[in-house]
Amino acid sequence: MVDCERRDSGLRQALVRIPLRSAWRVLLFAAVLLLAAGGLSVLTARAGLAAWALEQSDSSAATRVLAVDPANAKLHHRVGSLALWSVEEGAREGARASLERAAALAPYDPAIWTDLARACDRLGDEAGAAHALQQALLLDPMAPRVQWLAASFYAHTGDTERAFSHSRRLLEQDPAYAPMVFNLSSRTIGDLSLLETHFMPNAHQPQLRLALLRYLTGEGRLDLARTTWNAITAGGRSFPFALAHPYVDRLISAGDAAEAARVWSDLCRLAVVPAAAAQPGNAVFNGDFEHPPIGGGFDWRWFPQQDVWLDFADRGAYSGGRCLRVDFVGERNRDYESVAQFVPVAAGQPYRLSAWARSEAITSDSGPRLRLADPGCSPCPVVETAATIRTSPWNRLEAEFTTGPAQHLARISLVRPRSRTFPTQISGRFWLDDVRLQPAGDR
Repeated sequence: MVDCERRDSGLRQALVRIPLRSAWRVLLFAAVLLLAAGGLSVLTARAGLAAWALEQSDSSAATRVLAVDPANAKLHHRVGSLALWSVEEGAREGARASLERAAALAPYDPAIWTDLARACDRLGDEAGAAHALQQALLLDPMAPRVQWLAASFYAHTGDTERAFSHSRRLLEQDPAYAPMVFNLSSRTIGDLSLLETHFMPNAHQPQLRLALLRYLTGEGRLDLARTTWNAITAGGRSFPFALAHPYVDRLISAGDAAEAARVWSDLCRLAVVPAAAAQPGNAVFNGDFEHPPIGGGFDWRWFPQQDVWLDFADRGAYSGGRCLRVDFVGERNRDYESVAQFVPVAAGQPYRLSAWARSEAITSDSGPRLRLADPGCSPCPVVETAATIRTSPWNRLEAEFTTGPAQHLARISLVRPRSRTFPTQISGRFWLDDVRLQPAGDR
């Protein structure tokens, strides 16, 4: 206890013995405090100015701040990156100079090296670009943007082996780059059939293969797309319909009904589309509307129109639990096409189109009806069922027709043609259920 008291007493004595009694010592101490505070204020002001300059949309602010903070790598990077995209004379040389200065000040920032590689490449300095690119890859090899820059650079310089190597790594890191990679690679090799060889070593890569399918479809190479599709379905995995939608619709628009039907069968088998919606003996898919339509392929498509409301899940069905209801709410005299479906058919075959319909307060004598046409032959005649008007209970609509000698697709649609007699406007409700297309001899 005595030792503690002695130490405490000595501490108090040490604290009160600071020699500030003379005026010049007091002034010196105050000056030191002011200098320290001033230095801190300068650093704070510089940091604030730099942050402000980095937020500006042009490089003039960063250039001005560099006059008082010349060792700020971020400001040099900002000036260089903005100059990189400038069209002014000499801007690219200025960009390289600024980015080289930034790289010297912050050699471990991969973003600086990435922009420096771009600047050198645009100036035709392949050696400088390759060096900067290698630095960026060493610092951040898992960044997709760096792999993409490397793939693009080596494709541009003719080093296809390195271009493909970085492209493969990029797709492993981020498959969203697939369309860009395929486009770059196709321009490099010129043979789209090699895309499968270079980028699909694994037979079970549905995500990448579906991206390749979409790319080949967009390029109109349905022959190559078929091979890719077969590889996709061999994996046996399901996937969202949106990924196959462009392919099956392109087949339909090309008139290749047989291949489109085969693809649709694969989609049912893989549970991409509901297999239960395919009714035995009925060529119409989801004709009873028991499943929400997917808007493409061989399912129902719908067309948003002013003054027409659609409900695919109305509970007042003729059979089952759901049916389609159409509300005409605008009281206008217009041609309406509400829904449609493409259906594969056999050439030269008699068919019967049928459905059940009812209505409530349809005001026009030109009421809704089903129409069947050959989508590949615009001058060919169309077949229509009788119109449904006024208020009527469930009644059967029917129409018979024979497909043309080369017809393999039919298009069924729900239409309402413009009226030619008073009252011309249409309002009211219409229900449709159990749409069927069968060979004429079947019941």
